[in-house]
Amino acid sequence: MKMPTLALWLSALLAAPAAFPDAGPPTEPRARLEPAPFLKFPADPDCNSPCFWHEGQLHLFTSNQKPSRSVGPDLERLGAPVPSVFEDGARKLRWIEAVYLREDGVLFGLYHREEYLGECPDREYFTVPDIGVARSRDLGRTWTDLGIVLQDQGVRRSCDTPNKFFAGGVGDPSWAIDRAGGHAYIFFSSYTDPVSNQGVQVARIALGDLEAPVGRVWRWTGGGWD
Repeated sequence: MKMPTLALWLSALLAAPAAFPDAGPPTEPRARLEPAPFLKFPADPDCNSPCFWHEGQLHLFTSNQKPSRSVGPDLERLGAPVPSVFEDGARKLRWIEAVYLREDGVLFGLYHREEYLGECPDREYFTVPDIGVARSRDLGRTWTDLGIVLQDQGVRRSCDTPNKFFAGGVGDPSWAIDRAGGHAYIFFSSYTDPVSNQGVQVARIALGDLEAPVGRVWRWTGGGWD
């Protein structure tokens, strides 16, 4: 199939007033669509595809049940994808969806995990995902799993949902790093009933807790972090 030569990319920026003549104060967010060349990743992604810069090289992660890593001088000149391997050797389905390179060169990743444990026996590929944190000391070549930090336990599984993949749970995370405040704010999807609970939620963890994150991630409840 012939690929399009142009794609519309959404750029959300804190733009200068000159970029938007009718804009308000300089700190007011503005967004616009602009034509951009079509770019194809080295591997087919099934989720967020995070990246980071290190010594002039862009490191991009793409995941489809398992993560891979591509490196190059920019998005248009990335190398072939190479498996990004978890050291535990487990045959778990993990998608690396967000990364943070600490000043000392240690890389942290948020992953979406799926295990097919028969929550809904008559729906073969139904699962209840959760979210974990991993650490890499070699820029993402290998990962140490630091454990699951967000999950929905003890809730009713919605096996009759029209959703084709999830009977509940949480997944597809990204994060914003607040270096000044010392926290990582995790944005993720909740698939658990009731409907009022579903959609994008936010949690946070202190950056100093990333080495041992289990039990140290707090979800926003609307009235505080719990």
